[in-house]
Amino acid sequence: MKIFELFRSDVTRDIPPVVYFHEQSPEKLKDEVREYIVTGGWPVGHLHHGKKGIHEHYVRLLTNIVRELGKTGGPELPAAWISGFYGSGKSSFAKLLGLALDDRRLPDGSRLADAWLARDTSTAAPELHAAWKALTTKVDPIAVVFDIGGVSRGDEHIHAAVVRQVQVRLGYCDKEPMVADYELKLERDGHYPAFEARVQQVLGKPWAEVRSTHMVEDKFSTVLHHMFPGLYPEPLDWVNAHSGQHASPLSADDAARAIADMLARRAPSKTLFIVIDEVSQYIFQDQTRMLAMQSLVSALGQRLRGRAWLLVTGQQQLDDQNDGQILGKMKDRFPPSLRVHLDTVNILDVVHRRLLHKNPAREAGLRALYDRHSSNLRLFAYQADDITQDEFVDIYPLLPGHIDLIMKITSALRTRSRRSQGDDHAIRGLLQLLGELFRAQGLAEDEVGTLITLDRIFEVQGSALDIDVQQTLERIWRFCDKAKNKLAARCAKAVALLELLQGDEENKGVATDTKLVARCLYADLRHDDNEPAVREALELLRRENLLGYSERRGYKIQSSAGQDWETERRNITVPQEDRVASIREALDVLVGDAGTAHLQGRGFPWLGLFTAEHGLDQQPLKTSREEAPVTVDFRFVPVAAQEPATWIHRSSEATRW
Repeated sequence: MKIFELFRSDVTRDIPPVVYFHEQSPEKLKDEVREYIVTGGWPVGHLHHGKKGIHEHYVRLLTNIVRELGKTGGPELPAAWISGFYGSGKSSFAKLLGLALDDRRLPDGSRLADAWLARDTSTAAPELHAAWKALTTKVDPIAVVFDIGGVSRGDEHIHAAVVRQVQVRLGYCDKEPMVADYELKLERDGHYPAFEARVQQVLGKPWAEVRSTHMVEDKFSTVLHHMFPGLYPEPLDWVNAHSGQHASPLSADDAARAIADMLARRAPSKTLFIVIDEVSQYIFQDQTRMLAMQSLVSALGQRLRGRAWLLVTGQQQLDDQNDGQILGKMKDRFPPSLRVHLDTVNILDVVHRRLLHKNPAREAGLRALYDRHSSNLRLFAYQADDITQDEFVDIYPLLPGHIDLIMKITSALRTRSRRSQGDDHAIRGLLQLLGELFRAQGLAEDEVGTLITLDRIFEVQGSALDIDVQQTLERIWRFCDKAKNKLAARCAKAVALLELLQGDEENKGVATDTKLVARCLYADLRHDDNEPAVREALELLRRENLLGYSERRGYKIQSSAGQDWETERRNITVPQEDRVASIREALDVLVGDAGTAHLQGRGFPWLGLFTAEHGLDQQPLKTSREEAPVTVDFRFVPVAAQEPATWIHRSSEATRW
């Protein structure tokens, strides 16, 4: 039976790409909410009962926001941190919540919020409905929802981008931020009604039409000329005065004050929710951006007291484990009660419900396969020591440990690979990854019993690796083709992905050793142990200077610099007499510290001799004039003579007894 025959749905269908925050049309939202899976709300007896699914996270977050709003004087830190591995669903979680708060509509005019709530089909769904009602009864929400990487300009701080997005949402000029800034200044000074009237008088159109035109700054300048001829004697004096000038960078407090003033004038009864995607990647290893983000959270709390909320996403959690890192310093601004982390249990459930849900008529065959070969799974497969039959049936051809492994590798590619940071399309979320494995890698046509392996994952994700690694891999492919060794090539692909985790704090104790590589390449539960063959292939690549190795971290792809150094090191020749002298010197020290041997209460002295073939012959290291010394002849044997067949033959000679 073929693998594709196991599933309820077509596993070769095209899986939509990752969620993009800028795609907010009614048609796109309809597609996204229709595919959205709200995990959690699991009943008693369910495999995941007691764990936190998306349902639990939504309920907790909404409930805690309401609780914060109820504090005397309002919340001091109105900020939520939503984290999870790349592909975990954190972006969908934040985007749909934010746009539901903004009362977005679907193509038929229905509310996105209603469609979103309907995606919770668990028996606990009334809890989410109640939490949503509690929040929307307490406040009248609006939202701005954006990806910071898509809207940021140069090296600006997040609060500058936030002000622009709020300006657009509240009806300020969306073509030229400089004009939008001056609109607010006109409002603050009480000139705005006169400005709107003068626009109609001078330009013959309402400002609502003019502000979105491409020459808006020239038209704005012309209107100011008519309003303030003493300040701007010529129509283009204002735009000329500001053209090419760069205002002083906006501070976080200035940004909060601008947001407060805009809300007061444009949406006095509203509570603003600012939802930003990929914040952790934007401030990653940037101290100044991190400090600016801290200041923004504090400023929003102090100035708006709950009328503006910040909900941001990031791959990393904010906890004690990253105290010394940039992100670890953010945790004081994001209260624990307002943090969400979507772990692998949610990913597994989403993958199962959207892709890996089995046809009930085929489950019996999978269970029988498990019964026959479960011992192989436990002994030879990746982290399958205690896999149950139900787990196997639910996520086959994956294994439970694969989910966490793939998520960590994907996250590492996003954060560590210089190449991938400019090419998000090079990395796939788990659903897209599985879709490509089934479709492009031909997994759907394989016989049932085949397992997903790390070399197949490499074929999808490997293009995101850094160029130096890619160059070494090209040399490995050429060597493997010449040697006709497919297993060595598979091993190199696994090592290239596994070494991404060697510097991860969570995986610092896990070395990329032979056992790990073998388990990650175990391709069929009907096969025997592949570890001996994998060990031989890895050592072959190591001898060819294509892989490096250390006891602490295990195997890694040898960099170009590492290859050059290893080649240079191997070419260094040390004269035979120098090597012999060094060894003799070391033995003098070691033997000189040796005590006396004893037998039946009697001491026997040592007599140490040193012999170097083609050099010294039985030179004394430690001498004794006493009777019956224990003689040890230390022999320095060239590498060529150390081969087992050679050494066994020569050790039978009388002089070597």
